[in-house]
Amino acid sequence: MESFRLPPMASLLPFLMAAWVALRDSRHVALVLLSLRCLRVVWMVIQRNRVFETPLLRVVGVWVRFLISTAVAPRQSLRAVWRPSRKHRRLPPRGETNTWGLENRFHQFAWLPEELRVMIWIEALPHRAVELNKPDFAVNPTECTFRWTSRANNSPPAIASVCKEARKVAFDYCILKSDMERADSLPRPTIPVPLWFWAIHPLVFPNARLTWFDKAKDTVLLYHSPYWESRSAWSALRARIVLYGYLAANTAVFAASVNPWPRCSQHHYQHVLASGPAVPWQDPIFVLKIVVIHVTVVEARRSGLFGLVGDEQIQLVDPWDSNLIMDYFHLTRGSFHEQGQDTVAFFDGFRDNVGRWDLQVGAWVRDGLTRELWMAWMAEYHYGFPSISYPGEVLNGPTRRNGHELDMTDPASYQTTSTGGPIDLDQYGPNDNHPWVIWFLGHLPTFRPRLQFRHCANNCVPDPNNAS
Repeated sequence: MESFRLPPMASLLPFLMAAWVALRDSRHVALVLLSLRCLRVVWMVIQRNRVFETPLLRVVGVWVRFLISTAVAPRQSLRAVWRPSRKHRRLPPRGETNTWGLENRFHQFAWLPEELRVMIWIEALPHRAVELNKPDFAVNPTECTFRWTSRANNSPPAIASVCKEARKVAFDYCILKSDMERADSLPRPTIPVPLWFWAIHPLVFPNARLTWFDKAKDTVLLYHSPYWESRSAWSALRARIVLYGYLAANTAVFAASVNPWPRCSQHHYQHVLASGPAVPWQDPIFVLKIVVIHVTVVEARRSGLFGLVGDEQIQLVDPWDSNLIMDYFHLTRGSFHEQGQDTVAFFDGFRDNVGRWDLQVGAWVRDGLTRELWMAWMAEYHYGFPSISYPGEVLNGPTRRNGHELDMTDPASYQTTSTGGPIDLDQYGPNDNHPWVIWFLGHLPTFRPRLQFRHCANNCVPDPNNAS
């Protein structure tokens, strides 16, 4: 029988490795020598039979891996060397140091029952504010286009990229564009919707990005815009309210009005008063101010102010929560990005008027009530004030202009321009002692004022120190 011989250089490597392991930890010498003898037997079988099958080579590879792992880290347990955990090899996010400790990890999560894991994934879904349209001033922006925020807000939740189980939960609980198109069971208005309307929002636009919408958690934002108040957009607006009213848990409206049709014609508003919207707006959210926060993604995630994992780019904050507002201010102070003039002015005004902040919020809410009262008064004016006694005394304000007495039953006396427009909030307000005003305000829903903080990761505002 022909004797088996290893190549000269290869024959030295196992002995050198065994000697090295013996110097590190004598307890593993026997294990290493046993491994070398097993490899010698396998190598003899390969040489004699000339067999290089994949399973055999795989066994050899496992033994080599175990041998090297034992030599490098002999004090690790056999389970850790044989099958290292994937979480142990996970790298920290870019820009962060690897300071994660074992106390911050939950290795036993996969051992939990499936029902409990699904409940945890459901709780991890973000609470987002889904926008139906863009604010009117975002069409011609001066500092920030809101584009990054809108795209990030329409992206899948962060848990959708964790594992297959979490992704299934995200798909099951978030409605995509295709789901909205298949929502045939939802009640829809009989008024035909113009084709151009479906291209306004990516939720129903075929070529747009997918929009994620959790009907159990998310809030709907419908911004005030003259475009939505036009006569041609009325049927589309009504269709959108009906559709989202059945899907959304809450409905938010921009600060220009507490309802989505602040300056519709009298005919449209009277139609609403007669039939009522298909879905009533109960306790609508009243967005007082939009504040854009320019910070990096890492800064937003570390702060926790835009969701636990930074995937809630739009936050609706209670204006009376001064501590939380100051947290947003400190976030802007520690950011690498420059902040816009509107953001700086907002925080300066907030810090200078902390003691009078309640009065400012109350004034904003009262302006919204005045707009609502004004629209109801306009609807009564169109039909000759059948329900109002002394309609000229509903609103308090100046009754003379340029030395001439004003007709307080004429809408032009309250408007900002002679050709029409919204009510002049600086001059006129509700007469709280008028019987019709008392009745009307008593039947209005409860307003929930909120401040909107938007996260933008782009450095939209150039540094004035580096400007040429």
